[in-house]
Amino acid sequence: MYPSDRRRIRSAGNFHIPIFIVIAHISGTLAQKIPGEVVVDVNGVGYQIYIPLNVFYRLPEIGARVSLQVYTHVREDALQLFGFQDGAEKQIFLLL
Repeated sequence: MYPSDRRRIRSAGNFHIPIFIVIAHISGTLAQKIPGEVVVDVNGVGYQIYIPLNVFYRLPEIGARVSLQVYTHVREDALQLFGFQDGAEKQIFLLL
């Protein structure tokens, strides 16, 4: 378990169950791309992923296969995915 992956712990009687965010990597077909955002189709499900401009300019054309490292941000009212080309970019984002 990585400390950044543990979000909160729910109590169920005497048990404490850690809650994990499981989306860490996405591979699929690039369905849409605009500066700052892409949609990656994974077996018929489109994932909206926010990306920095440096990632946008390195993406292949729509319809091509793409793989992104993902940080999943969970809030009370939203679930957001942020995509990066590699783990180093993701780590820099996490430091901000």
